[in-house]
Amino acid sequence: MKTFKEYYLAELALDAAISFAQDMHQGQIRKGDQKPYVVHPQAVYSILKSFRVTDRVLLVAAWLHDTIEDTKATYNRIKKDFNKEVADLVKGVTSVKKEIEMIGKEVYLLKKMVSMNDQMLTLKLADRLHNVTDILSMPAATSEKTYNQTVFILAGLKEKRKLNKIHKKIIRAIEKYLGKFTSGASL
Repeated sequence: MKTFKEYYLAELALDAAISFAQDMHQGQIRKGDQKPYVVHPQAVYSILKSFRVTDRVLLVAAWLHDTIEDTKATYNRIKKDFNKEVADLVKGVTSVKKEIEMIGKEVYLLKKMVSMNDQMLTLKLADRLHNVTDILSMPAATSEKTYNQTVFILAGLKEKRKLNKIHKKIIRAIEKYLGKFTSGASL
């Protein structure tokens, strides 16, 4: 059982992560739904909570998961403001644009996700789940691209990686949204 102090410190870290994400993503808009970008990390956090994830490090990282990739935040800043474990998770799910350009996004993401630790993969799958929940409201070319990338990644993960219960549950949720896309759109 956590002490009051441990619980209080965990809540402070979560509040700090929310503020940090709001500050870092200030003025950014999501491509798909044109909403303020901070809606995305909030949704990833909510997805993890809906799957009963209680790991505070993972929940803090959910709010910060795109800050290194899409803002001026750095690994060292996250490590300083939060801790090494949170910074390592955020860095672990951060895409490297040069590698994507060399091998393509689908192959890059699959390769990266196969090699992630369980926490990182849980976070990355929650991120992907939120991305596919918008699939029906995306422009046709974007939704088709997201659909094809996701199908490729999920097939590869199932083949090349041992998945735990939470991974399998999130994958089933992703596949549910992909099914809505195929029944609601022509490919």
